[in-house]
Amino acid sequence: MAVVEMLVGCESFESAHISANYPFGFRLRCQRREWLEFKAGYGYRFMTCTSNPKRPGLVWNKPKASTYAALGVMYLDEQGHVQWNVLHAGTVEKDIDRFVEQYRDGLQGEREQQILADLRNIARISQARYEAWVAKQQEQVAD
Repeated sequence: MAVVEMLVGCESFESAHISANYPFGFRLRCQRREWLEFKAGYGYRFMTCTSNPKRPGLVWNKPKASTYAALGVMYLDEQGHVQWNVLHAGTVEKDIDRFVEQYRDGLQGEREQQILADLRNIARISQARYEAWVAKQQEQVAD
């Protein structure tokens, strides 16, 4: 999916991106709020909340949450649909670079830059440990 617009600042129910005319069941339509929640020690998760068209006025249903990831971004694709993508702690450095290249506009905050630096350090340490393990395995095979 091509990124048309990064959705930055959608961090709570109040500041969420609102999608109008969202399907509710087979025949009804509603509104849907989408945002990325951040919780220290856990990371980012995608949150959604729909309105209830069966009740008079604008009544919101209970918010739904995805699982946590180290870093997340939210964007609109070419069809105008909200999408999101994440990085996890086990991501290799080349995938981190690709993620930054694709979603640069959504990674401008100080928190995001610190998380990217931490993920790069984890990736480097993991790579060094893997290379040390491979070297040890090759020594054992040579003996």
